[in-house]
Amino acid sequence: MNALLAADNWLILQFERFSHWFQRLTGKTNFFLTAALSLVISVVYFFLAFFTQLPIYFIGSAFFFIYSIFAQWSEKQGLDRVSRGFANPKKTLLPIKFIRIGIPVIYVPLIFSNLEFGVVNWMSNGILFLVWAILYLFACDPLPPGTSKLREWANSLKAAFAPQPVPSESRT
Repeated sequence: MNALLAADNWLILQFERFSHWFQRLTGKTNFFLTAALSLVISVVYFFLAFFTQLPIYFIGSAFFFIYSIFAQWSEKQGLDRVSRGFANPKKTLLPIKFIRIGIPVIYVPLIFSNLEFGVVNWMSNGILFLVWAILYLFACDPLPPGTSKLREWANSLKAAFAPQPVPSESRT
């Protein structure tokens, strides 16, 4: 069990490093990534519902669309928590750790026991991987707000291509 918890902590560290790199580059936090992945899952579920005609996929699509709205709403709370110096409680809560650990431990053997290579199977496995990534991204602490590198590059390009003022000759 200690090895699984150590693996969970290592994965949180890797996702947090990626999240911080992405935030420094774009200015968007891990909550933005969580919402974006939730919207991707919602669209995939919608296509699954369209092609398989199963209503459960429509329910999944609606659920992840609502979850993406929740992720954007929790961004402000996460930034407030970081500004006060508190860590993300989703990082250390034991039931959430067991869910994050349980998805690959339980589901990966099921993937390899059922080797159907249909489109629906691949999409379902991809959805599960994205849900697993969402759980880790949601456990990350965002950096304090700052200027992104893309914004700095855009401002420097804007300043470089801005028309220079022409000195006027004054006759006195």
